[in-house]
Amino acid sequence: MKEGDLEALGGRNKILGQLMLEHPQYQYFWELPSAFAYVRAKEAIEEQSAVNADSHIVAEASVLEQIETKDPPEANKAYAALLRTGMQPHEARHAIARIFAEVVLEVSHMAQDGQEPDNEMYVRKLRRTAKHPWEEYNEQISRIEECW
Repeated sequence: MKEGDLEALGGRNKILGQLMLEHPQYQYFWELPSAFAYVRAKEAIEEQSAVNADSHIVAEASVLEQIETKDPPEANKAYAALLRTGMQPHEARHAIARIFAEVVLEVSHMAQDGQEPDNEMYVRKLRRTAKHPWEEYNEQISRIEECW
């Protein structure tokens, strides 16, 4: 995938292509000729970084799509607030993607426990991020550090 290749893409494929270009550490991974080589490369990357490459890109693509379509509008507002703090666009998307992934996991656990899912949780967290961008970000980093 090269910068010029994006012009031929549309919609979600263009978003995925853009994110692929922004993650050069995975470049050889996208261009592998076989499923076996893909799996081996994916495992090697994940062993080094403790990040699932597929989940990373899908979460970030979902967030980028939310920002671009303003659906929910709070995603775009949280993104703009993070940018105003001086955060780079890529890192701001990562911050929102962490919120997105956390909420997906929490809602999944609620469903497994037979609880009614909290459909407004994501919007509340995005609103909080828009009002207090560094507070939410610092809490995310603290939770990640606790896991290590």
